[in-house]
Amino acid sequence: MMSKIRKIYDALRPKKITYCNIATKKASETLRDKYIVITGGSSGIGKAIAKKSVEEGANVVIIGRSEEKLQNTINDIGEEAKYLVADVNDSILLEKAEECLEHQITNIVNNAGIYINHSGDYDLDDFEKTINTNLKAPFFITQKYIKYCIENDIKGNVLMTASNRGLMGDTTPYGISKAGLINCVQGFARDNICNGIRVNAICPGMTASDINGIKKSDNLYQENCKGKRVLLAEEIAEVACFLMSDVSKCINGAIIPCDEGDYLR
Repeated sequence: MMSKIRKIYDALRPKKITYCNIATKKASETLRDKYIVITGGSSGIGKAIAKKSVEEGANVVIIGRSEEKLQNTINDIGEEAKYLVADVNDSILLEKAEECLEHQITNIVNNAGIYINHSGDYDLDDFEKTINTNLKAPFFITQKYIKYCIENDIKGNVLMTASNRGLMGDTTPYGISKAGLINCVQGFARDNICNGIRVNAICPGMTASDINGIKKSDNLYQENCKGKRVLLAEEIAEVACFLMSDVSKCINGAIIPCDEGDYLR
């Protein structure tokens, strides 16, 4: 009875409103001469990374499945970027991206991901869809990219968009896929130190994005987060672009939570 009363009270009480003012670094062309491929680049964190990368002087191609969304993103971030309509499980994705960039690829951002929210049990189809997009695709893209870098003598840079859910015990397909991705990052990084290839991961907390159904213009207050707010994709992009730049050359195999410490539960 008391739990029902509590739920009614929580639903009726005035919601706290959090406005977010974030600090961003002034564009300084730290990504000049970088040729970056970003999967899932038409919205959310991927779009924010693409925008910041362009501002920092990079040549960027964003990848997604909706040409309309990709074109709208290019209109927003600038014609300096290009887009490629493709699925992350496409076996010749890198070849298509290189052709689009008209240059060798120096950086890969494995950002594409899906989140299936269920109140009950997950079925096999949900599990396989999530694992295929969030873990299988970035694994094989990275494996192929590392081989490409070695063959072309490129000191490559791979960035994975994982999640703080991968740092905590989780029985959802999403959390499991991100935990697997984190494990891949450290394995790929360790095995390719000798090749001069860096592999790192960012682990965002709850972020205003399409995958979470939250807009940055919404009320950003979030009771369940330690920082009591939803993060913005733009602040995640600041960390991502630092890791893609040569300024962070000493960082390899790092798993960087971007959640105001929310993973410390």
